[in-house]
Amino acid sequence: MESYKKEFIDFMMESKVLKFGEFTLKSGRKSPFFMNAGLYQTGSQLIRLGEFYARAIHDTYGLDFDVLFGPAYKGIPSRSSTERTSATAQTGRRQRTTARPESSSAQS
Repeated sequence: MESYKKEFIDFMMESKVLKFGEFTLKSGRKSPFFMNAGLYQTGSQLIRLGEFYARAIHDTYGLDFDVLFGPAYKGIPSRSSTERTSATAQTGRRQRTTARPESSSAQS
């Protein structure tokens, strides 16, 4: 395992985001660990999180991607932090636009 992956696990435990024990997930499945990204509380934690994500993305895809999406709400800050620490293009939620017909007035 790469050293940054071990550092990431340590970082999650230090941030009290990753916990080990017996957990019942919403799905009803049992799990020996639980990770709650909503517990990242400081800007410095989000910056470090983005650095870890950017490293993992780079190691997996190199620079062979154009955009980075994050899940709604809790994922938006981590996506933004990742984008800021890498060379990715920022893409957030787009607003739908509709073409407006040009108004024409009868001229006499």
